[in-house]
Amino acid sequence: MRILTAGLGLVALALLGLVAFAVLNLRALVGVHQDRLVARVERVLGRSVAVGAVSPSWWPLGIRLRDVTVGEDPTFGSAPFLTAEGIVLGVRAWPLVRGRIEASGVTLEGPRLSVVCAANGRWNVESLGASRAREPAGGSAPRGRRTGLRVPIEWVVGLALGRVREGTITIDDRRLGAAAPFVLRHVSVRATDLRVGASARIGVEAALFAANEPDVRLDLRADALGERDAEHTPFSARVEIDDAELAPLSERLGRPRLASGRLRRLALVLEGTLARLRATLAVEAVDPAVRIGALPFGALRPIALRARVRRDGAAAVIEDLHAAIGSLVVRGSGEATLDPRRASLVLRSEGEGAAELALGERTVALRAVAGRLVIEPAGVSFAPLALEIDDVPVSLRGGVAGVDPPAIDLRIESRPFGGTLAADVAVEATGAARARVEAAAIDLGSATARLVPELAGRVEGRGGGAAAFTGRIAAGALVAGSLAGSGTLAVADGRLREVNLPGLVVAEVEALPFMPRLVSASTRERYRELFGGPDTVVESATLPFAIARGRLTTERAVLVNPAYQIAGDGWLDETRALRFRGTVLLGASVSRTLHDDVRAAKYLATEDGRIALPFVARGRLGAVRIEPDAKRLRARGLEALLGASDTTRPSPGADAERRDRRRDERVEDRVIERLERLLRP
Repeated sequence: MRILTAGLGLVALALLGLVAFAVLNLRALVGVHQDRLVARVERVLGRSVAVGAVSPSWWPLGIRLRDVTVGEDPTFGSAPFLTAEGIVLGVRAWPLVRGRIEASGVTLEGPRLSVVCAANGRWNVESLGASRAREPAGGSAPRGRRTGLRVPIEWVVGLALGRVREGTITIDDRRLGAAAPFVLRHVSVRATDLRVGASARIGVEAALFAANEPDVRLDLRADALGERDAEHTPFSARVEIDDAELAPLSERLGRPRLASGRLRRLALVLEGTLARLRATLAVEAVDPAVRIGALPFGALRPIALRARVRRDGAAAVIEDLHAAIGSLVVRGSGEATLDPRRASLVLRSEGEGAAELALGERTVALRAVAGRLVIEPAGVSFAPLALEIDDVPVSLRGGVAGVDPPAIDLRIESRPFGGTLAADVAVEATGAARARVEAAAIDLGSATARLVPELAGRVEGRGGGAAAFTGRIAAGALVAGSLAGSGTLAVADGRLREVNLPGLVVAEVEALPFMPRLVSASTRERYRELFGGPDTVVESATLPFAIARGRLTTERAVLVNPAYQIAGDGWLDETRALRFRGTVLLGASVSRTLHDDVRAAKYLATEDGRIALPFVARGRLGAVRIEPDAKRLRARGLEALLGASDTTRPSPGADAERRDRRRDERVEDRVIERLERLLRP
């Protein structure tokens, strides 16, 4: 036991002696080669280097540089490229004992790195490792300086990133104009096995959106480090971003309206080489405020997107795209090219799931997606894309250019409610919108139940028509009051359930004071469907209309039935308030019967002898009141009672006023006398 203890003591003393000798060698080497060390770093980086102090570091064993500043490429300005509170160059102990320095890694303490891309697309890091051009003593022209990264890969990715503590990286892409730079704070880097031929691993954490906690993580593995160029070095990488705020990201890209809301998670996995690469992307979003341009994707939450891509040179194959939007699952595949930048995708949904999209107070369901998308820098085109919107099949052709704001040019074809619909829709980037719509054979019962629930079960028939509209779009919605247009609607074989418009108007007219019964019991029995039926039967109807300032107006709406006709004018506003001024014009046969029943009916007759019953409809859809138009009834009745007597000729003077009063009294007497005779049994 004593021999073992003595042996261990001798080994410990030997080790301490070697460490002491290594430390003395380190101190001596630093003292002798301090200036040469800084000069060598300058030559390697191709940048000016300023160091406040160089001293030995006892732990970790190495050389410590304090207050380090690395100059910027002069073409990018005079601000420093890199500043650091300290840089520790770790060295291996055994080579140091023999008087040589072998680096074991570099630790950066509190570095602040500025990465800049000029407007011409050139990055300031491209000149790292390029020796600065110097004028030779003989006056000959300086050597041309190559562009590109000159530092050996074990310096650029390895030693220079051996370890970073509390760093800050600012990325300023000046191609984006006045966009704010990206700032990565609290950057922490740990690298291992950074040796030529080894499988190096680098882990990075940083805060991009959060104030203090890391929300960006990178894990990188590079095999056979330094044995091949960067294009053919095999590697694998995983990037994760948590709680990504899209609004500040859009602002930093110089496009503040590009996107908003929060992505819960984004993960990107890369494998292979830069020349032959496989990529897998996963995105999750549950924030209802997520918008891409004016499109409210957050209303479709939750969203989960996965894509697997294989790159081979300038071409890429999209092997599998899996998008889950709500309960809607869409799969796709396709191909892409980098020059020109273009991707083509074939999509098809799986199962019966649907994505619920909230549009104002309404919610629509999207399902049954199938078709082809082409994505280019100019936008997205549909060639074509089919889907169902609230169980209505829709086909889209055309495209959308940009998202901030979007410009839309689409041909929409659909088969809604058992009919057909075709529309050409165009929205300019300024927000100006126009559309031309044609429809035929629409089932009005199904359409009103879906679009106007308060009228569900009360409207039947087939409808169609054509119209042209203009308007203005802002923030993905129609600007209030901007819709304008005109067109014509037509209805055939229709029916208004639970309202008999002619019977209701007759009843309201008969309820007026001094008005006798217009329809006798025998006449009601003879024309039972007209006066006693529960519904209004529409053989055909036409409604020419115009829309302006939030109101739909018609000047000549006509409803035709074999026994009568209804015509009139009115309006319907955006609050669904309605006012219609119309006339029920009974057919010739019904009018003759009423003439025979009631003498007073002749005072409601038109020149051709048909009975005309003026009415007014007012209220909100689902609660509309029908009442006789008393003003028009009075005008028609007095004219018939008074005949052609002239009551409007002016007579100036006091005597004329007395004559007018006496004449008015005689007129009133005559009206009363005639009414009494009409009402006398």
